[in-house]
Amino acid sequence: MAELREARLAAGLSQRDVARAVGVQRETVAEWETYQRHPTLSNLLHLARELGWRFVVVDRHGEISDIVIDTVVGDSWVLREIRRIVGVLRAARRTAGLSQTAIAAAAGVTAWSLGHFERCQVNPRLVVLAAWVRAVGCSARWQRIV
Repeated sequence: MAELREARLAAGLSQRDVARAVGVQRETVAEWETYQRHPTLSNLLHLARELGWRFVVVDRHGEISDIVIDTVVGDSWVLREIRRIVGVLRAARRTAGLSQTAIAAAAGVTAWSLGHFERCQVNPRLVVLAAWVRAVGCSARWQRIV
């Protein structure tokens, strides 16, 4: 994740600054930057926010897909972000007429797991999230928060 290091440096942050903001050890951030470990979705969203970015889903027409989610008292910012992303992917799956079973097969997980992901009961691993995005005919990117 050389891009991660570049983004961190561009934001004027040290590994220790990022680690404190995300809630991990400085060594963990170093391992992310050198591809020795991969952050969880929650950690990656925390990290992106700290660096001034957000994860967006782009539909097949090149438009950013987004939804408004209900605010639930007590939800963390990361959980709201995950609910937003999952809501977009669930809507894209339904629009494409795809079943949870079809998406699960494409993502290499069970339909039971995908159902839990869609209800935000369990966070998908990044590789599963990427496969899910592709399976519904979308792409993903980082967008600067303005």
